[in-house]
Amino acid sequence: MMEEFHNEEDMEAIGRWIKGAQRYFLQRYIDSESCIRHNFHEIPLAKAKRFLEILKPYLPNAALRGYDE
Repeated sequence: MMEEFHNEEDMEAIGRWIKGAQRYFLQRYIDSESCIRHNFHEIPLAKAKRFLEILKPYLPNAALRGYDE
């Protein structure tokens, strides 16, 4: 799978940067005509859950949005 934007190290940095934020969502990407750029890849649910796990120590209320579980 292609990592076009974020990896685990990025999630760690984001967590430290916005530590304590009241809300934070990792939102599922869905390619559509209304997107500024096309043909990016969706992050699979398992990887989104791993990113969420990395963020939780910094952002206890972080959640996934748009993923069917």
